[in-house]
Amino acid sequence: MPGRDLCFTPATALAALYRRRVVSPLEVTEAVLRRIDAVNPAVNAFVTLAREDALRQARRATADLGRRRPLPALFGIPVGIKDLTPTRGLRTTYGSTLHADHVPDEDALIVERLRRAGAIVLGKTNTPEFGFGPNTFNEVFGRTRNPWNLALTSGGSSGGSAAALATGMGPLATGSDLGGSLRGPAAFCGVVGFRTTPGLIPRHPTVLAWDSYSVEGPMARTVGDTALLLSVLAGLDDRAPLSYEVDTAAFVRAVRRPAVAGWRIAWTPDLGGLQPVDDEIAAAVVRAARVFRTLGARVERASPDMSPVPEIVALTRGVLMVARHAERVDKHRERLQPGLVANTDQGLALGPRDVARGELLRTELWHRVQAFLATRDVWLTPTAAVPPFAVEQPHAPGLPRSFLTYAFSVLGLPAISIPCGFTRAGLPVGLQIVAGRRREATVLRAAAAFEAARPWAHRVPPLVAERSVTRPAPRGSGGGPITRPTPCEDTMTTTIVRSQIIDVAGIEWQERRPGVRQKRLWEDAATARQAVLTRLEPGAQLPLHRHVGNELIYVIEGAVTDDFGTVTAGNVGYRPDGCVHTVSSVNGATVLAILTGTVEPATERGGGPPSRVVTLSELPWVDTRPGVRQKKIWEDPATERRAVLARFEPGATLPKHRHVGDELVFMIEGANADEAGELGTGNLNHRPNGCVHTVTTRNGATALAVVWGRTEPV
Repeated sequence: MPGRDLCFTPATALAALYRRRVVSPLEVTEAVLRRIDAVNPAVNAFVTLAREDALRQARRATADLGRRRPLPALFGIPVGIKDLTPTRGLRTTYGSTLHADHVPDEDALIVERLRRAGAIVLGKTNTPEFGFGPNTFNEVFGRTRNPWNLALTSGGSSGGSAAALATGMGPLATGSDLGGSLRGPAAFCGVVGFRTTPGLIPRHPTVLAWDSYSVEGPMARTVGDTALLLSVLAGLDDRAPLSYEVDTAAFVRAVRRPAVAGWRIAWTPDLGGLQPVDDEIAAAVVRAARVFRTLGARVERASPDMSPVPEIVALTRGVLMVARHAERVDKHRERLQPGLVANTDQGLALGPRDVARGELLRTELWHRVQAFLATRDVWLTPTAAVPPFAVEQPHAPGLPRSFLTYAFSVLGLPAISIPCGFTRAGLPVGLQIVAGRRREATVLRAAAAFEAARPWAHRVPPLVAERSVTRPAPRGSGGGPITRPTPCEDTMTTTIVRSQIIDVAGIEWQERRPGVRQKRLWEDAATARQAVLTRLEPGAQLPLHRHVGNELIYVIEGAVTDDFGTVTAGNVGYRPDGCVHTVSSVNGATVLAILTGTVEPATERGGGPPSRVVTLSELPWVDTRPGVRQKKIWEDPATERRAVLARFEPGATLPKHRHVGDELVFMIEGANADEAGELGTGNLNHRPNGCVHTVTTRNGATALAVVWGRTEPV
């Protein structure tokens, strides 16, 4: 498996690959370390690397694979640890020159749990001094940069973990959150950050054991990985007085059942006018709300009165700053970050009545929001009010604090940030999903439903393609390390674009609605194109819906019927823009669908064009070159879109060519191969714009191809 593929493979998939002996923990760890070597100098995400220890752990895990015993949840999975969290024998600086050479004797509780679950600790990720501030920089290690634009910030205070995840420096990382430090960096870097109910993840050591503001939490690139990591970190520990018992398996179960049909969902772009929000970000949240509506949820724009949040923050935050930092400020004022000192001084200036008023207002807000959420399942907001700002700025101009995230820290409610789109400048936008106290499974289920509808994990920062990967010298070469790109990885001077082979069997089924399961195979959010495999059980039905864009389906087995006809196994259906219909299957069916656009619920039939059934056996074969024949299924010359059935005789070859636009190929029978590997029966191949390759087949093949664009000889 290519190095970049390993670096961006979810932890849940790695676990399955380990069990099948497809790859080993050592291979994965070596690939991730190469990725760190290649990309970290540009973004500064990892600040202390436990290279030799990580390799030692990986070798031990690889040896253990052959012993046929149950594997722990994070067996052989590389993890980055935020530099606020103590790690035994591994430098932990808290981002401060006061602790620049500090090496703890004990692990934090969450690190104990990670190690016990089989995780491989890669090292420490950057943080602002003592986690203070929305921009990750400190005097020990400098600034962490946004991988989508190096001139901008990765956010704070878990910016090192977020940047590492976005660039493939491991599938999992830890973070922490007082006012948004898990969620803000996740939004800025296009990953997932989950602030959970205080006490769900026990904190030890900490100077404030009863603190209901600060939490530690999971970060990942996918919701499934976030749930997996949370299942390891959560649960009772008597060293943490706020901790409580919980069914940790519920988190993983939640993401396997991501349906939200019938849910009541509220959304607001600005918490009812509390926080001014950038227009592009507000628009992304509007689109996200529409996605939930297409999934069958009842969605409304609504918010209770959140106006007391800024005053509550001002009156309660100061106490935390005094408890944590007053003694340091007394001794080391000149060495500490100015903002940390100023906030501590503000806390010292508060009187007892101020502190009391803060808690009274907080209690009033709690009851108001609880009443609001009593009739809603989840609540949607933007995560960040603005896109990432200049890396030299301590915070966004005019926005020293984000009340969009701090509001839910005040309330102690579970809140996750997931990617929901990009700005015109190519910067990620985060969607915050909030639910009632201790309803983490509800949050995860909603997040997984959105992810299934609008996947994001395939989006990779341009920086990744611009950095070469250092690999060990081949055996017998007699040389040192060599630098060369792996498939799908580009150097600064030469672009190599390869096709992507998608192992359909390796993707988990997700329940869409009763009797209907899906596998999300591929998506390009920028063009609203996606490929989905759907399984309808006997008698299952999809409700009336309208196509916004078009859809091509290929029935692999069984048959499906809509308002205009029946598509049987081995044939194709075409649903044009505006088509309104239901779908049902009497005896069950498995269907590949390739969509451009989306679908939305409909209430009335008619008013749109009908779907079409294409019986492939009735179409003529046309020779296109020696050993290759095609059937033209559908074509739109104006947009250079078409679908064809291609038959390759044994030994046939397509000469080297370049794709101008995208192509998806589903292998119906046989196999063919290109420079990225072999495409076998039942699998999918994405050939992106700019992909250059040849195609060969040894024993023959039949494939369905959907093309956006054209090809040209090389």
